[in-house]
This record gives sequence, C-alpha cells and structure tokens, in this order.
Amino acid sequence: MSIRPSHNLAFAGPLPAPEIWSEMGKLRILGEFWEFLKVRKKYWLAPIVIVLVLLSVIIVAAQGSALAPFIYALF
Repeated sequence: MSIRPSHNLAFAGPLPAPEIWSEMGKLRILGEFWEFLKVRKKYWLAPIVIVLVLLSVIIVAAQGSALAPFIYALF
C-alpha cells in the first residue's frame, strides 16, 4: 500500500526514472528550478537565488588573497 499522494507538489513535472538521473547534465537543476518558478508563479524567488549565488561566488573568490582587498572595498 502506497502512502504517497497521487500528486507531488515539490516538483514541476514528473520525476524521471533513476536510471536516467546519471545521464542528466549537472545544469539540469537550473531548468527544473525555472519550471518550478513558471508553474508555481513564484518569479520573486529568482532575484533572491541569483543574489545568493553571486554572494557565494564572491565568498569563494575571496578565499584567494589576491582578490581580498578589492572585495573588502565593495563592502
């Protein structure tokens, strides 16, 4: 007996078979996220995610001592 609901609210579409997951590209998550935003009409989440990704890239780039003085000047 399955206790899972017939619909899945977490995903925009049906899940692919596990055999196909390894064949999917690593950037597939961006497509899935975009589909989620379109289906759920949550376009306001896109700028938040973009800013978080950019801040993450800046933090990772700041680990190199050559960029640290320039990033410090931004904040």
